[in-house]
Amino acid sequence: MVKKILNRTKNNLDTFYTESRRSFASLLLKALYIGTVGYGGPAMIAMIKQLIVKEKGIINEKEFIDGLGLSQLLPGATGVNLIGYIGYKKNKLWGIVLLPTMFVLPSFISINLFSWLYFTYGNLPFVKTIFQGLGALVVALLINALFSIGSSLFNKYPAKEFYKYFKEIIIAAGAFLTLFFFKVNVLWIIISTGIAGILLFYLSKENFKIEKYQIDLRRLSRLGFKREKKKNVFRYYFPLATLISFMLITAFYFPNGLLIIQSFTQFGSITFGGGFVAIPLLKDLVVDQYGWLTLEQFRDGIAMGQITPGPVLITAAFIGYKLGGIVGSLISTMAIFAPSMIGIMFLSKVHDKVQSFDWVKALMRGFLAGFIGMLVSVTVQFGIHSLISVPAWLIFAFSIFYLMYLKKSTIWLILSVFIISIIIF
Repeated sequence: MVKKILNRTKNNLDTFYTESRRSFASLLLKALYIGTVGYGGPAMIAMIKQLIVKEKGIINEKEFIDGLGLSQLLPGATGVNLIGYIGYKKNKLWGIVLLPTMFVLPSFISINLFSWLYFTYGNLPFVKTIFQGLGALVVALLINALFSIGSSLFNKYPAKEFYKYFKEIIIAAGAFLTLFFFKVNVLWIIISTGIAGILLFYLSKENFKIEKYQIDLRRLSRLGFKREKKKNVFRYYFPLATLISFMLITAFYFPNGLLIIQSFTQFGSITFGGGFVAIPLLKDLVVDQYGWLTLEQFRDGIAMGQITPGPVLITAAFIGYKLGGIVGSLISTMAIFAPSMIGIMFLSKVHDKVQSFDWVKALMRGFLAGFIGMLVSVTVQFGIHSLISVPAWLIFAFSIFYLMYLKKSTIWLILSVFIISIIIF
């Protein structure tokens, strides 16, 4: 009798383990599919919800909302963060390593192919004409992003009471002026906007209209960090140890490897808001500080990042390719996404408590206002260098109309501009 019970238990465990492996393999394929066909942040979020939450039921609706909230609170690309959160909930470290890898893989392969073509044949007149049109498109994309990001910041009062946003406008204007005219290091601007957010919103008792939680800060370190059951340490930490070892070995072997890892890891730690918000920070790093790319090359890299599916931050792979081919592309991509994945591991159980603190909301509001000002600065610079002819202005006007009035899929706009550029330039 006991033997039958033990055998039945073993068979049930074997069946559960096999189904779990099949489920995780299916989840990896879903992430690969979304990363292949997903263009645009909101579109990718919607696909993740439809394919992983509703159809597969891998996580429930509440977990999805929690993951989305954490993804927006952490630095990095929201879509990659959300996929990493789902992977961590499903399979811990294996999930948080493999799922974002499959999600980013299609755009990583595409951007490396485009990078090779660009740096090999970029000086050909035919290629230059194409990027003249794509440069005008990038300016339109940035303006559209400004309106999209601004709608999440300026959403408390009606348009006729816009003057009530004077605090946000002061922070955004200060960030624009210090970056555009005085070329202040972006890191100092971010710190300043965070401090300004706390001073102007938190200390002035700004009403955030969000439910408040009375939480003892001394308990914060214990929230969600309960002692887990004993696990196989080698198996649990193997994927993380492998990635860290690869990055360190490559850094010592590869010229400027340590500088690339340090720079992109630092960059990935401060890109709150993700997507187009990260462009001013990335431009300050690779164009102004290190001179790895010219402004035109950086603009073209942003354009190629838009041609590929996946997150805007995949432009890091383009920069890494310029510095060291496929190896440089790989380590820059890993470094830029690593901080947010680490943040998911440590904050996945407590973020709903953390983001309820008023000082955190004030800090993030200051950051967002500052990012808008910095994004305006980069948009103006791109516009000065890109909108230099009548055809470029025509493409820019067409792109603005398409993005802000028609509001259709970006991929069709990119293909249209590609064809128009060949015809009119």
